[in-house]
Amino acid sequence: MTSKNELTAIVVMLGLDQGQEREGHDRSVIELPGNQNALVTAIYNQNNGKVPIICVLIHGGAVALGSAADQCDAILDAWYPGQMGGYAIADVIYGAK
Repeated sequence: MTSKNELTAIVVMLGLDQGQEREGHDRSVIELPGNQNALVTAIYNQNNGKVPIICVLIHGGAVALGSAADQCDAILDAWYPGQMGGYAIADVIYGAK
């Protein structure tokens, strides 16, 4: 944020966890589970293009984004990033230190 109440971007975390997919446990569909597409659509409609929407994908296998693919200004595919993944994602979004 550049000043109080002024956004410069919206970061939306999307994807799966290892309870939904893991070695020896495959999914039957590749779409984002739950209401994740509806979440992105609601943010997109409320935002009206004011600031970029950055969608970060956390997953291990293929993911179909549906309408989110067109509503995100940037998509960062992080896979399962591991213990230091949060720092790596922040470095990509905000610039490496």
